[in-house]
Amino acid sequence: GSIFAGKIAAEVAARAIRAGDVSRERLWEYNVLYKRGLGSVRPFADAIRLFIQNISHDDINLLIKTGLMGPKEFSALWSDRTFNYNILERIGKFIKSMPHFKLFLKVSFTFLIAQQLEKLYKNFPENISDFDSWMNKRSKLYGWLFRILGINRKIAG
Repeated sequence: GSIFAGKIAAEVAARAIRAGDVSRERLWEYNVLYKRGLGSVRPFADAIRLFIQNISHDDINLLIKTGLMGPKEFSALWSDRTFNYNILERIGKFIKSMPHFKLFLKVSFTFLIAQQLEKLYKNFPENISDFDSWMNKRSKLYGWLFRILGINRKIAG
């Protein structure tokens, strides 16, 4: 993660210095390259981690017992990867979690927001002038996530 980010930063800085332009706009390329690449995984994992941190131990046990979360999800989180489900996996998770439908919905909404965050980061604005609009979308997604998880805090910028 940090080695990848450092490599991007060094390359962008070297190009900017060679061009004689180290302005904010010229160095913006770093944000674009990082957030569209490895940086797009972080908000996905962050959403899932926030979910896990804000549920009870009983709910965590239910997640594992019902198969809503298992090796696929946990290994992805540990290695900063995203994950997705095929239709059979989705149906299986739905059926196994029916007695705990409220938890299933919370997991499902969190996963959908995680996917939207990844998509938003993969479309990080090329132009710095579009950043405020992008940040508004990011704030809305985190706002929805916080409401679903019952987290009462401001969205970090």
